[in-house]
Amino acid sequence: MPSNPPEMAQFLRKLEARSSFRPDERKAILQLPFEPRQVQANRDFVTRGERVSHSCFVLKGMAGTFGQNREGHRQITSVFMSGDMIDLQTVVLPEAMSNLQALTTTTILQIPHSDLRRVGHRFPNIAEAF
Repeated sequence: MPSNPPEMAQFLRKLEARSSFRPDERKAILQLPFEPRQVQANRDFVTRGERVSHSCFVLKGMAGTFGQNREGHRQITSVFMSGDMIDLQTVVLPEAMSNLQALTTTTILQIPHSDLRRVGHRFPNIAEAF
C-alpha cells in the first residue's frame, strides 16, 4: 500500500485542530499506509452490516450515511467532506453501522484497522485523538 505524506498530511491537520503531537507522533500519522479508491457519485462503498477491515478518510469529495425505511427510501443522516474520517469507530466495532455512499465523485483513503491500532497502541496520545 502506498504511503504518501501529502495525502496523510490532510488527516494530520484535521487531528491537530483538537490535539497536539510530538514530532514522532506526527511522523507515525504521516506514515500510515492507505489504499486510495475513487467512488462515483451515488454509489455505496460500504454496506450496513458489512464487516470492514479499514476506515475511510475522505480525501476529495463528499460522502454520507443514510437511514432507510421499509420502502427503501433513504434519508441522509451524516455528511462528510474532504478531511473527514468517516468510520473510525469500526476499528473497535468492525461491523458497519450504516451504508456509506459517495454524494459526489469522491476519493477515499482506506486505512487498515491493523495500522490504526498499531499506531494507537504505540502512541496513546494519537489513540486519544482518534
